[in-house]
Amino acid sequence: GTFYRLSLPALLEDRQKVLYLDTDLVVVRDVTELYDTPLNDALLAGVRDLVMKSFAGGGVHAIAEIGNMKCSRYLSDKLGIRDPSDYFQAGVLLLNLDRLRAQKVADRMISALRHEKFWFLDQDVFNKYARGRVKYLSAKWNVVYMDDAHLQWLDDSDRSTYQAALDDPWIVHYAGLAKPWKGVEHPHA
Repeated sequence: GTFYRLSLPALLEDRQKVLYLDTDLVVVRDVTELYDTPLNDALLAGVRDLVMKSFAGGGVHAIAEIGNMKCSRYLSDKLGIRDPSDYFQAGVLLLNLDRLRAQKVADRMISALRHEKFWFLDQDVFNKYARGRVKYLSAKWNVVYMDDAHLQWLDDSDRSTYQAALDDPWIVHYAGLAKPWKGVEHPHA
């Protein structure tokens, strides 16, 4: 499935854009509004990943296969992302297929994934190659649950954004360990 998402510009040659949704989510609001989001020159639209920002704030280390470096260093050195707020979660993406094709970004992403090791695979590759050309969406379009241990590493503004999204999600994404089919720890289980 990883390479399919990266191959969408080639697979959907007759489309200008596509809304990609992971399989582990529930849509609560009509996604027409999301699909109709103007992309202009952006390669894609996505939601800032507060989980990754919490990893950076908490000094979490990336996996050993890529050097066991701290998250913030991994983001800057490997992905070219200096501010963890610029990293987006790739489970809900509005892709500008015309722009991705014109700039041949998909080919570079696929090549990178084949030849380099990444912590979060195609999500990291999307972040690396779309850097600076992302339209950020409301957090409500991709709500990933975080426990208190991770929330403590976010500032007040990010915690407030997260809580507002969790209280009124438009898409609930069951990324991470809290799966509703495994238990009830997720507030939207």
